[in-house]
Amino acid sequence: MLDWIDRIVHAFALWFGGLVLFAMLGLTVFDVGGRYFLNWPVYGSLDLYGVLLASVVAVCLPYGQRTGAHVSADLFAALASPGVDRAITVVVRTLCAMIAGLWACYLYFAGNTAALLEESTQLLAIPFQPVYYILAVGIGIYAIALLAEAVTLATTDAIPLINDKSSATMASSDE
Repeated sequence: MLDWIDRIVHAFALWFGGLVLFAMLGLTVFDVGGRYFLNWPVYGSLDLYGVLLASVVAVCLPYGQRTGAHVSADLFAALASPGVDRAITVVVRTLCAMIAGLWACYLYFAGNTAALLEESTQLLAIPFQPVYYILAVGIGIYAIALLAEAVTLATTDAIPLINDKSSATMASSDE
């Protein structure tokens, strides 16, 4: 089950996240270049940055979870036996998955509400509905990844993470 989720998370982060980051890079180059060299900044760039940044967050959250990039504090790991620590981790991941699932549902309904109220950005009038939906999908994938990790840990001894080749490349370039 984790292999299937890893393929989705990796593809989602690589393709969608890469495109959004490339768009942010292009926007920054044109905005800064236009502002300082031509005295003509990109109109509505802050609106675009906000929408693009929300999209990147939606993509990076599940990927960060599956690569082990999120910061965690194991307060009871040193005090508890490995079995108790594993049980606590399963319970915490399950609770987090439930909260993230509720969060994704809320974002979906917030998108519906934004469409009804015609909420949009100030300058470019970019509708908020698709942004809420992108966030709902990202948080939903995050919830599924957390739940899959909890099930995997409950049935095995460890949670295998995505084999992220970028960290191996970084480690080999440091030598």
